[in-house]
Amino acid sequence: MAFEIEDKLLRARPKKLGLGTAYIHGLKHASGNFVVIMDADLSHHESNNFRKQIKTGADIVTGTRYVRGGGVELLKKPKS
Repeated sequence: MAFEIEDKLLRARPKKLGLGTAYIHGLKHASGNFVVIMDADLSHHESNNFRKQIKTGADIVTGTRYVRGGGVELLKKPKS
């Protein structure tokens, strides 16, 4: 089953099969010049760095929160 919201396509899967298979499922149905994969929990944020790298003609642009300077600055783990 597929749902379209403006220029987004949402494809429902019958059950949870893991994050990796969700990525593969999405990529099989993706079209367009660019494909962006992001988590829904706001642990990633859109960055102008992606746009800059795409303009260089790069085939793949990736980012990670696990390197210095990566991550979302506004989200912090609550102190207990």
